[in-house]
Amino acid sequence: MYIKIETSFFKNFPLATITAFKFQSSNIVQNQEAYNELKSLAIDFLMDEATQSKYQSEFVCKKIGLNSYNNLFQQGQDAFDGKDILQNVLNMLSIISGYTFSSFDISDFKSGLSLVEQKGELIYESKGAKLSHFANADLTKTHKNELKIVLLESIDQTDYEHYLNTITLTTKYLSAIFNVEVLRNIMSVVNDSSDLYSQAEIDWSAEGWDQYGEISLIKKSCKSRVKAHI
Repeated sequence: MYIKIETSFFKNFPLATITAFKFQSSNIVQNQEAYNELKSLAIDFLMDEATQSKYQSEFVCKKIGLNSYNNLFQQGQDAFDGKDILQNVLNMLSIISGYTFSSFDISDFKSGLSLVEQKGELIYESKGAKLSHFANADLTKTHKNELKIVLLESIDQTDYEHYLNTITLTTKYLSAIFNVEVLRNIMSVVNDSSDLYSQAEIDWSAEGWDQYGEISLIKKSCKSRVKAHI
């Protein structure tokens, strides 16, 4: 399946970085100890007023007022006790990291997933159909199908070490809680002044540039879309 980040989106956030996690799961807790560990960690972060105050002035909150992180903070611990296990896990990871997550069941997808600006809205769409708002996912979502995509959303690259740690944390707990192998791809723009005569489409770090300490999907310019196969 292809994930595309269109030029219209990058015009709003040219330094955005999106990491896609793909895995197959029946959405049942396979490791209760790991689930309880993550929940305990999330509660500790929720009660840490200094950290939460910092998150509310940084990351997505500094640019997008209506976002799922703020919604989660207002819900408190109730956000960790919903009926959908994956949504609970993503809510916990969001409170711990300050980043937002979107997720989609893709078993029945007939085409790829695109992140675009459409009529002033930043949205995920598939075959022209609106699925969700960027950084403001439906927190009451129910995941049914087994094949899933989770997207870790960042609007800039100012705190790349924290973002990298969040990638690692997300991979760790998705793998442990659901007992699955998680495939991940990082999607971002290098810069707009790179060599535009070489390949402008997304590539597997063909020139040896290694973002965030691991292989990353990159492209040369904001003038073309980011497209990755996952």
